[in-house]
Amino acid sequence: MNLEGKVAMITGGASGIGRGIAKMFARLGAAVGLCDLEIEDAEEAAREIAGAGGKAIAIEMDVTDGEAVETAVERISAELGPIDILVNSAGTGTMTSLLEMIEEEWDMVLNVNLKGTFLCTQAVARRMVERGEGGKIINLSSINEEIPLAGESNYCASKGGVKMFTRSIALELAPCHINVNAIGPGAIETPLMEEVLSVPELKKAILRQIPFARFGQPEDVAKVAVFLATEWSDWVTGHTLYCDGGMHLIGEQSYLWAFERVMGHDVPDIPMCQ
Repeated sequence: MNLEGKVAMITGGASGIGRGIAKMFARLGAAVGLCDLEIEDAEEAAREIAGAGGKAIAIEMDVTDGEAVETAVERISAELGPIDILVNSAGTGTMTSLLEMIEEEWDMVLNVNLKGTFLCTQAVARRMVERGEGGKIINLSSINEEIPLAGESNYCASKGGVKMFTRSIALELAPCHINVNAIGPGAIETPLMEEVLSVPELKKAILRQIPFARFGQPEDVAKVAVFLATEWSDWVTGHTLYCDGGMHLIGEQSYLWAFERVMGHDVPDIPMCQ
């Protein structure tokens, strides 16, 4: 497997899964555009890649801003070449029960996880179609596209949307030889999971739900992304590949109420209506 001569745009490339994918893509020969709101972290990642002999540029970009997305795509195309691979890795989440969630919190998660995936995919796919040489689009979903997680209804809804968006556009773009797939990570040690995994009791509870008995690393997801980015997946489209150590086979307990109990809050396991 190699990505020599390929150009990849990676959103959320400054840290976590996105950064892990960027590093592995660069190691295999791809030039990568790291797009992230955290520009200093993205620049640090680009320097790290360059120091290892790879090629990367960092771009400050908000995935929910269509104009900023277009600008980023144009810059990558101008400086690195036409985009062959898009990885929609930017994502966010919150832990709030349905009864306490505010509208702004719902909108924020849906905008980043779902609208951002749409905007970036549309901008890149238009150019792929015009170029006529196919391409690979990889969306970061979650095992929570299938497994509900109490206290994270906005996150689960956004990832369920990513699943069906992936399948729909895979069907739409197949005649243009563009493969569209998703990766569904489980519990991966990233900045997004820091608050949860910082609580020892909660960390142990989650670990018990992983058959392989360890938390995933960004590199685990990056290996799946490499498969989906290379010719080895040319006959694969419209799928979510779970990268979770078997966690989807067991299911998850709620992070929210376990977290609140550990922190000393007096909350019921399930909201009770009288």
